[in-house]
Amino acid sequence: MKVHVIPLFPDLVRQGLSEGVVSRAFNEGKANLDLVNPRDFAEDKHQTVDDKPFGGADGMLMMSGPLEKALSSIEEPGEIVYLSPRGDRWDHETCVKWAASKPAVTLICGRYAGVDQRFLERHKVREVSIGDYVLSGGELPALVLVDSLVRQLPGVLGNEQSAIHDSFSGGLLEAPQFTRPREDVWGWVVPEVLTNGNHQKIEEFKLHMSVLYTLRNRPDLLSESKPIPVVKALKYGLGLSDVELKSCGLRRTWLKDKYEQYKD
Repeated sequence: MKVHVIPLFPDLVRQGLSEGVVSRAFNEGKANLDLVNPRDFAEDKHQTVDDKPFGGADGMLMMSGPLEKALSSIEEPGEIVYLSPRGDRWDHETCVKWAASKPAVTLICGRYAGVDQRFLERHKVREVSIGDYVLSGGELPALVLVDSLVRQLPGVLGNEQSAIHDSFSGGLLEAPQFTRPREDVWGWVVPEVLTNGNHQKIEEFKLHMSVLYTLRNRPDLLSESKPIPVVKALKYGLGLSDVELKSCGLRRTWLKDKYEQYKD
């Protein structure tokens, strides 16, 4: 995948992608990163890229001229995206689809009061939002998209199963995970099923925990069109010991209340 980013502050993007698996993916050629600064295409000595909006609105608006030239310098822009709080919400399903189907993406990072709408319409730019809040610019949302996309590409993660078991994969949140020691100095224990080596029972635990975490934290993901064994997961949770539930962050009273709610 070719990833082009058009930011006013390229160092923000460059530094944000300088560590971890995504950085390694770029260094190993599993994906290509190209940063294009629109200031390099400004037509005056001050490298002006913004101007006052018509109609008396607050702030400054990024002009289409430098953006047009920056975009034209990219040989294969692919899907052109403008990071904006008014855009379509970015989610895991969209991310997986794009990683599998789009050979190139170009991310335009707004600043100030935004971008001249004519530029967005002329290039049929897709607006994408990472959430219902406003940031100082599009560089941070661009990092979110790049990181989430690149880690889905083949060979990027050391364990190919890692992306499959991520939160939101299969419509559920990820189950809790534990490492050594089996019991820490505060008396919190690792659920016994995870230590007995029975892989079938371990997978069963993870599935039920994923359902319970989704029910607790994101019940909106439990779509009626995709039947999820909520009652079975609640019964499973009630079968765990109190110390195991504590380590999983689950309360027996909550499990009982939800079981009464869902059992019929």
